[in-house]
Amino acid sequence: MRDPRKSGAGGDGAEGLGGGGFRFRNLLERNIARRVGRAIRDFDLIRGGDRVMVCVSGGKDSYTLLDLLLMVRRRAPVPFGLVAVNLDQGWPGYRVDVIEAWLRESGVDYHLERAN
Repeated sequence: MRDPRKSGAGGDGAEGLGGGGFRFRNLLERNIARRVGRAIRDFDLIRGGDRVMVCVSGGKDSYTLLDLLLMVRRRAPVPFGLVAVNLDQGWPGYRVDVIEAWLRESGVDYHLERAN
């Protein structure tokens, strides 16, 4: 019989992976989060009580980094804080409101700064 936790829209058979109350959405997410966690451990990048600043520009890469660190933090053996920082340099059309809404929804501490 097929496990219903392992079948999902993604079709890779990995939905629901993980232990405890946290579940990865798919196999790719799990593998990337594990590699990030391994790099943090191997290179002693984050220690208990650290507060890590993630610069969020509004691009896919900064959102992805913050999302990965939020995942890793849930399963980390030591507690660490995260703070997202955005620097609005005043470019026309730059949507700080969209960034702020995403940060607020994610529940992470954040700071928005406007350059003069």
